Amino acid sequence: MPLFCGVLNDPNVKLVGTRGKAQSGIDLTGRRDRDPTQLVGIQCKLITRGGKLTEEIVRADFAKALQITPALTEFIVATTASDDLEYDRIQNTLSQEQAALGRRIDVQVWGWDTLQTKIRAYKAALDAFDPGHSASTDRIVALGEESLERHGDTKAAVDRGFEMQERILRTVTAIDAGRSGELDVHLDLQIDGYRDILNGGKPRTALGLLENLEAKLTAISSAAIRARARANIRPCLSAARR
Repeated sequence: MPLFCGVLNDPNVKLVGTRGKAQSGIDLTGRRDRDPTQLVGIQCKLITRGGKLTEEIVRADFAKALQITPALTEFIVATTASDDLEYDRIQNTLSQEQAALGRRIDVQVWGWDTLQTKIRAYKAALDAFDPGHSASTDRIVALGEESLERHGDTKAAVDRGFEMQERILRTVTAIDAGRSGELDVHLDLQIDGYRDILNGGKPRTALGLLENLEAKLTAISSAAIRARARANIRPCLSAARR
């Protein structure tokens, strides 16, 4: 939720409905720049590693979201599946189809690569998705701000500040990727196994295992693993309360 509070510039982004109840094709709702005429619906889709979000799934949720009143002006699908050019085609096709019918609605489909970029753009989102992220990330931002203050608000200073941030971020990301790659594969398989337990009708068992795993995740674990663990806990809670 902190991510979309930042993206929409709306601190009041909230969950739609309650566990076990229909959510009209969206999980979160908010207002772009807190404008009551710019209503945004967000659907979150958990896809296991190697999986792909299909057009059929997106269209099914989009059809429900189109029935919401007052009408949405934006519909965003955020998925843990990797970015794919097919997602661009889907979002553009849906937007154009509605435009041909006389309705303007911006449709976006964000894969995990896009999500990671946006998460890093908002400190509150980065802290929520990856509480153990490198402390150097905060320092990078501070260094960039100090650089701009020293050199003045000129285009050259801005360019230098961003260039420095991007260079250090690439270095930090490369180190993190090498350090966590093998462990993430192992943890990903664990989460898949716990999800199979949930699908096998044992939500309480799966919930206990996932909560135990989440508690043991460290700074070495990637943001993707943290997000997957948390995303799987929610359906376990919902199923356990039925």
